Amino acid sequence: MEQSGTPLFFLLSAIFVVIAGVMMLLGAKKHKVSLCSAGVFAVLSLVLGLFFARLIFCINPEKASIIFYDELGQYTGTGAFWQPVGSGFHVGGFILGIFAAAFITAPLTKAKLFNLMDSICLPALFLFAAIRFIEPLSDTETLKGFSDVMENGSFCFTPLFYKIEGMDWDTGETIIQWKLAVHLVESMLAVIILFALHRKKFAPGILSLYTAVLFTTSQFLPESLRQDGHLCISIFLRVTYISYAILFGAAFLFLMYRAWKHGISIKRLAAEILIVVICMGLFVVLEFALDGKVTLFPESFDNSLKKLLIHSFMGVVLAGMAITSCQRIHKENKLCLEE
Repeated sequence: MEQSGTPLFFLLSAIFVVIAGVMMLLGAKKHKVSLCSAGVFAVLSLVLGLFFARLIFCINPEKASIIFYDELGQYTGTGAFWQPVGSGFHVGGFILGIFAAAFITAPLTKAKLFNLMDSICLPALFLFAAIRFIEPLSDTETLKGFSDVMENGSFCFTPLFYKIEGMDWDTGETIIQWKLAVHLVESMLAVIILFALHRKKFAPGILSLYTAVLFTTSQFLPESLRQDGHLCISIFLRVTYISYAILFGAAFLFLMYRAWKHGISIKRLAAEILIVVICMGLFVVLEFALDGKVTLFPESFDNSLKKLLIHSFMGVVLAGMAITSCQRIHKENKLCLEE
C-alpha cells in the first residue's frame, strides 16, 4: 500500500480510521476485551502502524532519496520522514505495527493476546478495504492501484476496468486502452472476507488465523497485477510479497503447532505442510514466468493468453493454500469449542 496523498485522501482516511476505531470498541465485549484494553490497543496500533509503515517505505533507496534529499541531492533532514507529499506508507508496516501493539497492550492491560488480535481483525479488514477503495485519490497525477495496459480489451466492460483514450500521433487515430482497477479488486476481496467472518462463532485466536490466511492468499494475485511503483528488493522480490508471506507463514506454522498440541498425527500435519509448501513454490515459479525469468510456453504463444493462463494457475495455487489452511482452522475451532 504505497500512498502519497491529496487533502481529500487524508480526510477520508482519517474518517475511515475513526470508523474502524469505533468498530473495535463496539466489538470489544464480544471478544472479552475491556474498553480500556481496546482503546489502548487501537491507539498503539495506529501510532506504531504509521511508524513502521513509513519506516518500511523509506527502506527503499529510491524512495528515501525523494524523502530525505532535495532535487539538488542535498540532505534535508529527518523531518521529512513524516511529510506525506510525494512519498507514502507500506501495508507491511501496518501489519507489523498491529502485532507490536498487541504484544505491548496484552501485558500492559492484562488482556489476553488472542482476544486482542481477534478484536482488531474485522476493523482492520474494513480499514484496508476503505483505503484501497480511495487509493487513486492518493496521487491524482498517476494511476495508482491499476494494472498495466490490457493487451486484449475483449473482457474490459465491467466497472473494474478503467478506459484510457489517447491519440496515435503518426496516424491521428484515437487509441483506446484499458487498465484493471486492481485497488477495487483488493478492496472487494477484503470486504468479502469481512462479511464471511463477522457473524461466525470462533474460539480465541481462530478469527485471527482465518483473517491472516484468507487476507494474504486473496491479496497475492492482485499484487502481482499492480504496475504502480511497488517497493522492490530486487526486480522480482516485492516488499509486499515478503510481508504477506511472513504473515501467512507465521499463521500457518502456529496453526500446525496448535493442531499438534491437540494430538493430530505428525503424518497428517506433514502432508498439509507439504501441500502448502508445494503451492508456494509453484506460485514463485509462476511469478518468475510472468516476469519472463522462466519459460513455460513457446515463444510463438500469444502473450495475452499466456498471462491469462499464468494468472489462472496462480489463482488455483493460492486457492490450494487457502483451502488446506482453512480446513485445518475449521477443525481446530471445532476442537477448541468442544473443550
